[in-house]
Amino acid sequence: MMHRRTLLVVDDEYWIRQHLMTAYDWAQFGVDRILEAGNGEEAKAILESEHVDVLVSDMDMPFMDGLTLILLAQRAHPHVMILVISGYSDFEMVRGAMVGGAVDYLLKPVDKAVLYAAMQKLVIKDEQRREREQKERDLQFVRLVRGETTDRDLRELTGISSSSWRLVVCHFRRVHPASTEERDALRAMMKSIFAADHVFLNPWTRGEALVILQGDAPHAQQACRMAGALEAMPEISWASILISRVVSSDGVLSQTYKQLCQYAYMRPYSEDVVRTFLDGEDNLFSAHPRLPEETEAGLFRAVERSNASAAEAILRGLFTQKRLIDEGWLYHEAISAMRRCANTIDRAAQKISCPPDTIYALHTLQEDMESVFRMHGLMDAFLLLLQMIELIGGTDGKEIPSPIEDLHAWLDAHYTENVTLTGLSEQFHLSPSYLSRCFKKATGTNLVAYLTEKRLAYAQQLLAEGQYSLSEISILAGYDDYSYFSNVFRCHMGCSPSAWQKQSKILK
Repeated sequence: MMHRRTLLVVDDEYWIRQHLMTAYDWAQFGVDRILEAGNGEEAKAILESEHVDVLVSDMDMPFMDGLTLILLAQRAHPHVMILVISGYSDFEMVRGAMVGGAVDYLLKPVDKAVLYAAMQKLVIKDEQRREREQKERDLQFVRLVRGETTDRDLRELTGISSSSWRLVVCHFRRVHPASTEERDALRAMMKSIFAADHVFLNPWTRGEALVILQGDAPHAQQACRMAGALEAMPEISWASILISRVVSSDGVLSQTYKQLCQYAYMRPYSEDVVRTFLDGEDNLFSAHPRLPEETEAGLFRAVERSNASAAEAILRGLFTQKRLIDEGWLYHEAISAMRRCANTIDRAAQKISCPPDTIYALHTLQEDMESVFRMHGLMDAFLLLLQMIELIGGTDGKEIPSPIEDLHAWLDAHYTENVTLTGLSEQFHLSPSYLSRCFKKATGTNLVAYLTEKRLAYAQQLLAEGQYSLSEISILAGYDDYSYFSNVFRCHMGCSPSAWQKQSKILK
């Protein structure tokens, strides 16, 4: 989803301004508002009174020239993206504009294709900046609600002016990782439904959104609309929406957040969209042990005798959607029962003296059990239990699905994105160490080396094409820091990116 932008065109020639404003399709770059100024002084006044995203400026103008305007804009309004269109090709003027922060320097008369290419570069940089800033705001708010920092004020982050407010916590599970466009769409939808200025997506988990609602209205209708909207989204398989009671003190924000999360943890198990409202007493449910001792003992004996079929049958009889819902299990009870089953499998493995690397692998799978259940659901957590059985006693000829092929295919499609081992472990329901070990066993190389190989191959392709600058190629290949990209490239290719590009042109 492209952001809307305001464009400011600055040129002392009226007809040139009009041509720039009307002869080009600015809307394709998200521009929905165009302002104009006849010189740098007028432009300065507009920058101080209006929100401007893109500045297109001439260089030679009366009262205040373009270079002075560029330097002023970058100092006072660093978010503004600058494009220079001038009739002067003087090197010092070009250098001054680029040092001042201009994205590109175009000569009049401007070719439409050249202008559009420059605008595309500008949009890419602007979208990346917006995404970085939004992630930083998300992180600051999540740290605030968790009580990890008091550096930022609630009203400063959210823009609320009311003395009373409610906290909304939305937990959801995606069937695949969210793209930037999907995150933006979810954020925009929640802003619209709740009439909120800010929606914060937890950067530490793929399935939590937070909203502050002003005033003491119940907001139940909006929550129902939100639940229905989430239920209609194909990439969302499950969601819960929790709204706090009215709060009038910033100091209880962390306590309110923990209370809502506790409520979500203790509510009845369901795989459907759940609409939960906490507006008054806590009303937390009471948990009961759900794993009979004879079932636990039977699982221990089956694993001890390496009888994978019997162990799997016990687990399949215990963890079914119908049983958990019909018997009124709580989420906490389901997680607790799965954890006890994992501990039982681990105890049996130690009794039969499994090798140390097998015990270690079992422990890493256990560590993931609760987070996988919370984020991905019963069936994915159940798969971890089957993998534990597979590690100990085999599968009696049955093949338990492996995520490595899916991981390999996903990396081939997303290697230019910000890929982390933690993120992959959450997505593919395996601990980081176990996932790394499985990937290396299947491919013969580790994850970092594989990603580096794919990214450098793509960077070489872009260098050979010669359509982007070196810094842009670094970003497109998955490296935000050009210096780091250059070092990695030099280490693997034996020369810098620029030297490799020059050599490729000679070979052509």
